[in-house]
Amino acid sequence: MPSGELREILVELVNLLASLEEEVRALQVLTTHRVDHSVTDKLGIPQKSNALHIRVQSLREKVSQFTER
Repeated sequence: MPSGELREILVELVNLLASLEEEVRALQVLTTHRVDHSVTDKLGIPQKSNALHIRVQSLREKVSQFTER
């Protein structure tokens, strides 16, 4: 597979993950407004959302570094 195609696929995957992350954030906000904060904290929703954000950011940086080569 040519590297240009691989780069395009990787960028699309990262963009897809970013979109999914936005949906998770939206669900987090909705959940927070619908139930008691202690429930969302007990379920670990904010922590899981933050962990997902960090992973997506890390992946985006790795793909950016790869595509710049």
